[in-house]
Order: sequence, then structure tokens, then C-alpha cells
Amino acid sequence: MQLQIQNLTRCYGTNTAVDHVSFTLTNGVYGLLGENGAGKSTLMRLLCGLLRPDTGEIRLNGKAVSLRGEAYTGLLGYLPQNFSAYPDFTAREYLRYAAVLKGLDGTAAKKAAEKRLKKVGLLPQANRRIKTFSGGMRQRLGIAQALLNDPGILILDEPTAGLDPKERIRFRNLISAWSRESIVLLSTHIVSDVEFIADEVILFRAGQILHFGKPGQITAVLNGRVWECRVDAAKADAISRRLKVSNLKNEDGKTAVLRVISEEEPLPGASGVTPTLEDLYLYYFESGKTNASLSDQTGNGGYER
Repeated sequence: MQLQIQNLTRCYGTNTAVDHVSFTLTNGVYGLLGENGAGKSTLMRLLCGLLRPDTGEIRLNGKAVSLRGEAYTGLLGYLPQNFSAYPDFTAREYLRYAAVLKGLDGTAAKKAAEKRLKKVGLLPQANRRIKTFSGGMRQRLGIAQALLNDPGILILDEPTAGLDPKERIRFRNLISAWSRESIVLLSTHIVSDVEFIADEVILFRAGQILHFGKPGQITAVLNGRVWECRVDAAKADAISRRLKVSNLKNEDGKTAVLRVISEEEPLPGASGVTPTLEDLYLYYFESGKTNASLSDQTGNGGYER
């Protein structure tokens, strides 16, 4: 399966939320990483057909999805950023109802609801009313409804919001298994979620793609620019205020280890270290850098796979 996004643009008045974006997705997990307001949710709503683009089109296996109608929407599973469900429904009732809306008949809807309740660990709470659920339980319910129709294209907007570490691990394992035969696109501004789960990362800012590639590939732009510095713990805060520090760790009360992003050696004795996605995130989203310097951009935000 191949999903092609070609020159996609969406504006709200004078604000361009998605700016001439082009890329191609095949089976696997793609992490859409960017700060709040970057345009991630708008892009996902465009892919789901909930918004119409101002320019450009989306093609599935070479054919415009606008011409496919229900054949395309039937392939989709979608978890919106602010998932909500009827609070007086039980989890089981809601999933059966959602399954019918997705086109499943009564028997198939019941089977799908039970299967997904078990998959996300909500079977013991299946008869509880949703209004009694914690935030993490509601989020798991949202993931379950996105999976009801066995989607070939799964689009998840901030799927790990509200999940505890155990639930995050369950989610990562679930999505990794699902992606073997599906396209999974998930958005987040939580870097660790992307590092653990994504085969490839789309770094997104101000409606445009900064980088698209495997984590080790896209962090290469920071090779030679990330340093580890050992300093007097009493001076660590003052040093951090004048340097771009992605991490500060006090070792023994006397020594602090700083992870610094700098074009040149920031302090005497600093040693170079391998950059991470978290370093890259800080570099772009807090440094005021533009994407004009990016060597891997192919023009107009266009990336092909």
C-alpha cells in the first residue's frame, strides 16, 4: 500500500497550517514530531478527509482518494487529539455503536468490540460507564475504536496522552505489530514516544517538513554539535543559562553533567557525543533555525519514499 501526499496546503484565513507538503508513506510506523501549533492535527485531518485541502491531493496506490469515496474511508482508523465518547455509555456499548457506524453488522460489531477491548486491556472495565474512566482509560478506548475496522491506514493524533508507562509499552507493542501490514501515522510532541516506536520520523514545523527519515539519519545534521560537559554543580545553573542545554544531571552533589548543543566546543574538556532526536528537537524548535540550511530537503517540503 502506498499513500502519496502531493503539494498539500491548507490555510485558515491568513494562517497557513499546512504549506505545500509532499511525501509518500508505505507500510510501517511514521512519527509526526513537532511542537504544539505546528500543523500536525490539520495534516492528519486532511488525510482522513475531515478537511479539504486548498491545493494538492492525496492518492492511494496512484488513485486520488477523492475518487475512492467509502473505499478509502473504510480503510481508515482515526484517533483525534481530543477524543470524546458518550459518557453514559459503557465501554462495550460505545465500541459496538462505533463499530456499526463503521459499517459492521450486529454480529461483527459485537465481535470487534470484544476483540478491541481485550487488545487495549479494557475487558475488565467493559461494563463501566465511560464517565467513570480515568484519562488513560479513555485514551485506550479511543485507540480501541480506531482499530475496530482493522484499518489499513491508522492515523493517531497524540495517542499516548494520559497513558502511564505500562500503558505506553502496551501501546508501542500493539502499534508495532499492526504496522507490519498497515500504514501507521502518529503525531506527538513527546520525543521519547517517537524514538521508541517510529520506523521513520517526520519533523514538522510551521506547516512544513524539516526532515523525513530514520531517526539515525535525521539526527546526523547534529554530528559534531552535541557535547557532554562535566562542571561544578554549583555553577551548573549559571552555565545552563548561557548555553543550549538539552539535559542536566547532578551526579554526586559536586559534579553536574551537561548535554550541550553548540557549533563549537562549548567548554574546555567537553567531549562530543552522538546526537538524539531530543537534541534535534531542541535545536530546531528552540534555536530559531530555519529550514533553509537543511541538506535533505528535496524542495517545497517534498519527500519521496
